[in-house]
Amino acid sequence: MVDTNPASTYFIQADASLSAGDINQLNFGLTLGAGSTFTGESGFGIKASTRNTTILPVRPIGVEDVPGNDIAVSAERAFPVVEVRIVKHVDAVLSAPSGI
Repeated sequence: MVDTNPASTYFIQADASLSAGDINQLNFGLTLGAGSTFTGESGFGIKASTRNTTILPVRPIGVEDVPGNDIAVSAERAFPVVEVRIVKHVDAVLSAPSGI
């Protein structure tokens, strides 16, 4: 299945710690690892060291609500799974150009 909806969100794991201040505030680059044909899981992840306000591929909008994944707790902050949206999806139209 191919998902082309610009409003879709995805769960992705970070390669290091994230903080509550990163959620819905900063954008991140991606890491690319080998996916698994056995589990069907992707090899992509958030590259935590790339956090920035500039345009990067994804922005965390939430934290997956599962035990052991609370970024407000320092012992659980490493390698969190967060919900992200694609920052510059090719089909995302934010406003119409003037003169149309």
